[in-house]
Amino acid sequence: MTSNSSLMSRLGLGAAILALIALLVPAVYLLLGATGAVQMNSKSDITSLLTGAVIVGIVALALAVVATLLNLPGLFADPRHSVGALIGSALLLLLSAGFLFGMALPRAAAVQNLNDKVVPFAQVMRDNCKAPLNAAVEDLTTMRNFADTTKASDAGYAGGAGTYIGVLHKDDGNLASGIAVIQQTDVPDSKYQTLKDECLKSLVGMVNFLDNPTAIPIPAPYDALLGKGISGSGLLNASVLAAASGKLPPGTVQGLISQTLTQVINTKNPALTKAGDDLTNDIKNGLNDNLSPFKVNIPVS
Repeated sequence: MTSNSSLMSRLGLGAAILALIALLVPAVYLLLGATGAVQMNSKSDITSLLTGAVIVGIVALALAVVATLLNLPGLFADPRHSVGALIGSALLLLLSAGFLFGMALPRAAAVQNLNDKVVPFAQVMRDNCKAPLNAAVEDLTTMRNFADTTKASDAGYAGGAGTYIGVLHKDDGNLASGIAVIQQTDVPDSKYQTLKDECLKSLVGMVNFLDNPTAIPIPAPYDALLGKGISGSGLLNASVLAAASGKLPPGTVQGLISQTLTQVINTKNPALTKAGDDLTNDIKNGLNDNLSPFKVNIPVS
């Protein structure tokens, strides 16, 4: 009996040493992360780090459990032995459990939630809200600038405006597609509902400007030629005809286009900007907090 318990204690000591070695692996990695020697430069780096941490934690915990069970009979042997090894393996058991359940698994779960839910939502908002809105504003700005530079030449405006109008028609289609996608997108957390709502509000507002036949009230004397109201696209198309007709003083049409587009370009949605910034910060902070002390070099926008 004594011989058996002694053998088990020696095996338990070996298991405890292996458990200690397993725990030293993440300790070394944490030290390398704190010094900047190991950094997270890609999604695969993050996945490898967290997967490795969970695996090491499970291995260390399993070895510590085995070591504790193997050292336990020595406590009841005659003479009693391996008390120190039992205490050591029990401490390793606590440390392994603390690392696995208090650090590795919670951090892996938090980052997994970001990767599976929050980041895909952010990408949908970026590709279907931010991108088409920015493109439309940029193209409206280009059109406005073209109108400003051709105020001295109605013929020049009429001859070149068609290219910019064609680009805006493509923007209109992209904005409509963005609305359809975002309407079908689930919000991963209720705190991001504002971002979805404000995205739809801005997208619908821009489409309304371009397509609604009463979006732009036309003041005198332009109403005599363009009517009392018109859509943004209709106004741009009519402006080409008006400039080519020669019925208005030179530069008149360009002035109206510049004024109208400037109002749209300068229209801001602070709630949308804040909601987008909050989402970006949540992702950045979530990665930084759960991967600390490792430096994360993955851009988030």
